[in-house]
Amino acid sequence: MNYLLFGFACLFIVTQIVGAEAIDHHLAIRQKCFAEHGLEHASGSAAYFENPKSKCYLKCFFEHNKLFHENGDFDIAAVLVLVDESIREEARPFGEKCAGEHNKIADRCEMAYEVMKCFFKASPELFPHLGIFEPPHA
Repeated sequence: MNYLLFGFACLFIVTQIVGAEAIDHHLAIRQKCFAEHGLEHASGSAAYFENPKSKCYLKCFFEHNKLFHENGDFDIAAVLVLVDESIREEARPFGEKCAGEHNKIADRCEMAYEVMKCFFKASPELFPHLGIFEPPHA
């Protein structure tokens, strides 16, 4: 009986760990871009916007997720596909507003940074759900 209970407890723990990792679709890209740009993990999204290395980290993150059009503009439709369905419609107006305001910045590092900084300022409660710097919060 104790072995059976122990077995179920282990199975539960493993499924929780695997389930949590399965939700984080951007883990490999974040790790690659963090390493490429020397960005260190910070506590809280606001701290990342104070670090100048975040600019090209964001460009890297967006390029690997194919979030730029060929002409360099930010592809808001592609971004929204990556956003969890439960917050997609709530995030849409902020994404459209911020991309529209900053889409013509020629430097992709600067543009990616300004779009995300705008989104963060417009909706700090939604930003952690995007999974940009850290795993998406439920």
